[in-house]
Amino acid sequence: MTARSEDRNEDHRAQLLAPLLAMIVGFLAKLGFTVNSWLIAPPSRDPRVAQTLSVYAVNLLLIAAIWTLSRRTLTRPRVIALSALLVMLALAGFGGADAIAKVLAASNLPWSAWTWQTKVIFGLNLLIGAGAVWGFLSLRPWQVLKRAEEQVSPATLRTQRLFGLAGLVSILAVVALAIGVRGADGNPVWSNNQNVSIGFAIVAIAVWLVAMALSWWWYFSADEHERRANDVGFLVGGGVSIAVTPVWWILWRAGVLPAPDAMVIWYLTMIGVGIGWAWYRNR
Repeated sequence: MTARSEDRNEDHRAQLLAPLLAMIVGFLAKLGFTVNSWLIAPPSRDPRVAQTLSVYAVNLLLIAAIWTLSRRTLTRPRVIALSALLVMLALAGFGGADAIAKVLAASNLPWSAWTWQTKVIFGLNLLIGAGAVWGFLSLRPWQVLKRAEEQVSPATLRTQRLFGLAGLVSILAVVALAIGVRGADGNPVWSNNQNVSIGFAIVAIAVWLVAMALSWWWYFSADEHERRANDVGFLVGGGVSIAVTPVWWILWRAGVLPAPDAMVIWYLTMIGVGIGWAWYRNR
């Protein structure tokens, strides 16, 4: 079980204000540069617009989730969740910088030939990644989790480890996908281009399926409150998917929006799952 009354470490909160400010500045500045470029040269129904905006929205929601969790008393599940969110943001930041570097290398242009805007965005991506790493080191999850081990039952500890392991394995699937991207692409991980090596694609799929199996194992080992929170999360996420998919499809057929993007819908669905789960679990 993962009862909230049994997994408190100490009555303290994570000190992540400075790292969060670094990440917020990075994302808002990136968003400002992107919107400014679109105002100068409208993309006219480019599907990458919706994809880019969805990635920015997800990243900002991750920051909001980190902020919310950091303001509450640390518990073992919250430490695990904060750690996973910070790792995801680190991947997003350094992944964005890597995408720019790949474009730079593929264009065979010297660094001095790139515009100052590109250099600034490259630096902002590094700022986001560095801020996430800074936050992870400030959180020191290895110390908090070690202190918490003596305060929980073996069943609780097993369930919490499964929860954390499922999240970690999911992140490894994204890492495998990012490493397997061939050539230059402005959005290497979430692009719809056929640019992933088959070997890394198989690894990413296998790792993701393992993460799903671990999440199911966690579900059947959790207590009733955790399972109910999970059910509520998937009800919310499923509702988002059921509502958004036909609406977007119809608006695409009416010429209002670009073609539906499966990954954007998946982002929105998982955001709904996370919000529903967190609301019910911590209410």
